[in-house]
Amino acid sequence: MDKLSLDINKTKAILIGVSEYEFLQPIKPAKRSVEDFVKILTNNDLFGLPEKNIKTIVNKRNDEIFDEIVDFLDNVENIDYETLLFYYVGHGIRESEKNRELFLTAVNTKKHIIESSAIRYNTIKERLEKSHWQKRIVIIDACYSGLIAMDDNEKRLTEDEMDIKGTYVLTSAGDEKSFFDTNEKYTFFTGEFLKIIENGTPELKPYLSLDDIFIQLQKNLKQSTPHKKENFNTREFYMFKNKQYDKAVLFINQAKAYYKECDYEKTIEQYNLALIELAKAGKYNIIESGIKTPSFFKLV
Repeated sequence: MDKLSLDINKTKAILIGVSEYEFLQPIKPAKRSVEDFVKILTNNDLFGLPEKNIKTIVNKRNDEIFDEIVDFLDNVENIDYETLLFYYVGHGIRESEKNRELFLTAVNTKKHIIESSAIRYNTIKERLEKSHWQKRIVIIDACYSGLIAMDDNEKRLTEDEMDIKGTYVLTSAGDEKSFFDTNEKYTFFTGEFLKIIENGTPELKPYLSLDDIFIQLQKNLKQSTPHKKENFNTREFYMFKNKQYDKAVLFINQAKAYYKECDYEKTIEQYNLALIELAKAGKYNIIESGIKTPSFFKLV
């Protein structure tokens, strides 16, 4: 892979966060989670999305959030855009009735009148399915507040809720304890997600796929278990630049392999390429990775 799997100039993001509530427990890290997600998306070394392509909705009422989502999805000015990133961080609440339908909350959400004070998740799902976007990445970082009677399966999106045509859905799961700490900058899930993107992974490839990120989330996230549902090939859908990718290390590894095969011409060729990369990065006398070169050919 030599480029991202999407066209940055044909990509938009809508990020929604609720940190302040009139009738529910506040989630202080939610606002910062949205703000720093924007910084990650606009960072040219990681993604490079123009800021004008990002819409944020923070601490608003349910009718305002829903109207802004619908306006964004249906806006004729977005008709030529291909990829959508949809992100929500806040409380998630299920109905107390038998269907246990999921609602995303707003600043004015009340548990006893949830239908008129929150956003019905299935309505958002239907809107996404009917929208023109060819590829959709949906990230739901929701804590299921106060639902002591819920079993573990209900503290996450169901298979049907996650099944959105042409969409990759990534979700956190759990109650308040596994969701956030008021003294932390981010919710646990979003914090780990942003950390993976910001730091990269030690894989020798220049881009991170959605699958790469999910695997790292599974390894690193201790408070809860992330879940995913993919309706396109996420293993080869490269979404972010890999911060840890080092071309010099790649060339050195290739040189070492050729050296073992006694192909000295290709060995020197690969080391020369590594030197060029080191020079570009200003690393003239050291190799930060600590990889040792053959004794007859020191990189200095």
